[in-house]
Amino acid sequence: MKKLRARAEGMARRSGNAVQGEDAALPGERDRLLHHPIDGVTKKGTVIYSLGKDLIRDDGETFRTNRDADLGTAILALRVAQQRFGKCLYVSGDHPYRDLMINAAVEAKLGITFNDPTMEVKRRAFMERRTPSQTIQQEHQRM
Repeated sequence: MKKLRARAEGMARRSGNAVQGEDAALPGERDRLLHHPIDGVTKKGTVIYSLGKDLIRDDGETFRTNRDADLGTAILALRVAQQRFGKCLYVSGDHPYRDLMINAAVEAKLGITFNDPTMEVKRRAFMERRTPSQTIQQEHQRM
């Protein structure tokens, strides 16, 4: 599997709706997405997990979700990224996707930080003033 996932050194981070760590994977961390069965493996070694209508693609360096992933899928992606990469995570994607990831971190009370300063400031602000029913989407509706 590692040979299938081998990447050239210095490869730039790919864009898209994805979560990855600032550093390489932590030593000895698992190769399975919590307790979800593997739906498929591509010829390049990307493992695909089907979670209802959502997918998480794990290429060993990045967890990618579909564009319209729900909150539960976002929470799971952040949890496994934290498990594999540690507490400081890099999120790439459009603004709605980044907001979804902030919301997921706040709702699940995950002990993570984002390496993007704007995302981290938002996450901290929402954690400080959060009530159980308050979400980023509700905050956007007020604006």
